[in-house]
Amino acid sequence: FRKSNSKKNKRRSFFAICNLQLHFTNSTIFLYTYLMVNILLVSHSQRLATSVAEVAALMAKTATIKAVGGKSDGSFGADEERITKAINDAYTDDGVVVIADIGSSVNTVKAVIKKMEEQGRANVKLADCPMIEGAIAAAVMAGIGMPMEEVIHEAENAKKMKK
Repeated sequence: FRKSNSKKNKRRSFFAICNLQLHFTNSTIFLYTYLMVNILLVSHSQRLATSVAEVAALMAKTATIKAVGGKSDGSFGADEERITKAINDAYTDDGVVVIADIGSSVNTVKAVIKKMEEQGRANVKLADCPMIEGAIAAAVMAGIGMPMEEVIHEAENAKKMKK
């Protein structure tokens, strides 16, 4: 949560449907804004990315989850232009957490993020996590308004899940 009043308040709450909430404490009004960290899933396959996004959305209905995969002709692969466009479409000042499947998708995402950082859009991070479990964990955290660092942390903790 981002607090707009400089006084400290240890209570944190939110109302997931609304973007704002007021707290009354000792005659002081605290205004919280709901963070909007978006999730982008990148795969070699559009169908795979979309399916994982659908599963994650079932667990976190308030999260914004985008998916991109494959090349523009519909074949398998990692397309830098499509990934760049998808990140730009998902971009918010609160951040975009990118979760990629394997190999060239990861490398392409890293290259795109590096270019974006050079352009001053540094609020895009790649989470090092398994795609499905990480997407669900990230979506849940983003859906409850957690900051990008927490979303990434939980996504990366998905590596520790036992089956």
